[in-house]
Amino acid sequence: EPGTLHVAVEAIGGGLDPVATIFKAPGCAGESTLRCTAAAGTGFAQTDYTFSSPTTRFISVDQSAHTGGSYRMTAWMD
Repeated sequence: EPGTLHVAVEAIGGGLDPVATIFKAPGCAGESTLRCTAAAGTGFAQTDYTFSSPTTRFISVDQSAHTGGSYRMTAWMD
């Protein structure tokens, strides 16, 4: 349904600096990326994207370094 998709990613261990991305199609980034937010050293990233009609979107969680770690992701619509 139309609305705003919110994605929040919080590092909960291991030094992860998360990146949250919303895509319009599965696969690699690039022209498919709609919105991407990096934590920039805070351990928390949130990104949002508003849709005007029903559609399917894809969420990716990555990191800005190669340190690894645990995270908690929450996604919701309003």
